[in-house]
Amino acid sequence: MKPILDPAARLWGCGVLALIAALSVGSARWARADESSPGGKEPLVGTAAPATAAQATWQLPAQYSRDLGKVSILQVRPDIYMLTVDDVNVVVETGWQGTLVVGTSPANHCEDLVAAVRDISEGPVRYLVSVNGDEKRIGCNTPLAAAGQSFTKGTLEFAAPVISHQNALLQLLATGQDHPATTLPSEIYTRPVRSMYLNDQAIQVIWAPAAHSSGDSMVVFRRSDVVVTGEIMDTTRFPVIDVAHGGSIQGELAAMNRLLSELAVAVSPKWQRPGGTLIVPGRGQLCNQVDVLNYRDMLTIIRDRVQDLIARGKNLSQVQAANPARGYTTRYGATGGDWTTLQFIAAVYQSLIQERRGAKQK
Repeated sequence: MKPILDPAARLWGCGVLALIAALSVGSARWARADESSPGGKEPLVGTAAPATAAQATWQLPAQYSRDLGKVSILQVRPDIYMLTVDDVNVVVETGWQGTLVVGTSPANHCEDLVAAVRDISEGPVRYLVSVNGDEKRIGCNTPLAAAGQSFTKGTLEFAAPVISHQNALLQLLATGQDHPATTLPSEIYTRPVRSMYLNDQAIQVIWAPAAHSSGDSMVVFRRSDVVVTGEIMDTTRFPVIDVAHGGSIQGELAAMNRLLSELAVAVSPKWQRPGGTLIVPGRGQLCNQVDVLNYRDMLTIIRDRVQDLIARGKNLSQVQAANPARGYTTRYGATGGDWTTLQFIAAVYQSLIQERRGAKQK
């Protein structure tokens, strides 16, 4: 008697049944995740619960927000928090081995920042990362380092070490100011990437040369799929390009392009639920890959307009009068404060002129 189905057909049928079962399990898992969304869980209070590897990789955590003193706390992953103080974003990654803090804030509210870090941390501060050599981004290094505990005893006893690119340290030393030893970077890297492993997670500190300055670092949390940009990206205004300390518009664009091509991943196919890499800018709201794309395109358009004006022989005053940032000034521009639209255009112009001069000398 001939079998109803040949072996190949039976194998195909088993495969279909296995696929249906897997999809059912996955749907149930997502349903359980939906049931534990912000509407169904208690707000973030006290010490954060430990995050499992599975949570940090595939499950979007409940995003909780609250204030502690002058610090606003947003949980963006089970193990990662964005703290905003004095309009500056500070990122905290915490787990069973300790805590890493990326980019501290001005010194105005250090007590509140230290209290917030202690409140959400599962262990002592093991490392700090300085995203650049700006004074406003190292103001709370000393109290955070003193409140931490290094894995090993060093020249600073057990204070948490501060990691930065060598150029950031040189920029700080060039000011001639008398900084405490725990404020200055104590673990320097000179290669393109400085890697470490903490809390079962690969963490990379990536040098972004000649962007905001010559000593900028981006920090990538591989398992949690979060990137911290520092001053390279600022969603509240045009990026600050510190030409005097090695910043340039071309370096800004190179950093943004690397962020898009290598570090930030969007959800694909598009019909999947929201997800993808989360990007924490130096200032402003939490972003995704599309936000970075729009920001990069804005910088590219303005760069191209200024380049065209320079090629036509226009000087700085004429370039500023032509308003190459038109279409973006409402969203990012300013006529007053510490970084205006005219200052941004001047920085773009000066960095492009320096590049042209360098090319001619070669």
